[in-house]
Amino acid sequence: MDVDIGIRKDLQPQYTGEEIAVFLILNYLQNDKNENLFISVDAIGYFLTGKFIDSQIDKNLIKGIKKGFEGLKKEEDVSILDQNRNNYIINSKSCRVDTKKNNFIIVHLWEIQKIFSSLGAYGFNVLRFFVNIIGTINGNSKSWHMTQDDMVLS
Repeated sequence: MDVDIGIRKDLQPQYTGEEIAVFLILNYLQNDKNENLFISVDAIGYFLTGKFIDSQIDKNLIKGIKKGFEGLKKEEDVSILDQNRNNYIINSKSCRVDTKKNNFIIVHLWEIQKIFSSLGAYGFNVLRFFVNIIGTINGNSKSWHMTQDDMVLS
């Protein structure tokens, strides 16, 4: 399934790779019907990599996800209502991108998973680089996007 996931263009430069990764997955999972989003570090890891993560093998990935949550909470860009170890309750509205008001960057879930499935925890830096690149491509509309496959062919 090809789903558009967005991040506000004005926030993206200040975010670390960990914060970008967590925010993109939260944006993907939120919906207008639910006020709160119940999520765990393991679930974020699953959506990043496309597979279940192992707490022994994927320690650096887990640390990166936790660091992403901490950064988003510190910046107050995502409203974390409650936390119990690796489980979070998040206000869904804080994960939304207003596509009518803000300029935003589109990333597809398969692109995120392609990066993390081959790079693991190193994927945070590559994802940030990828988002920075696609954020410079289109200046004529409110959304910026070019797939990895299109970049290779260009």
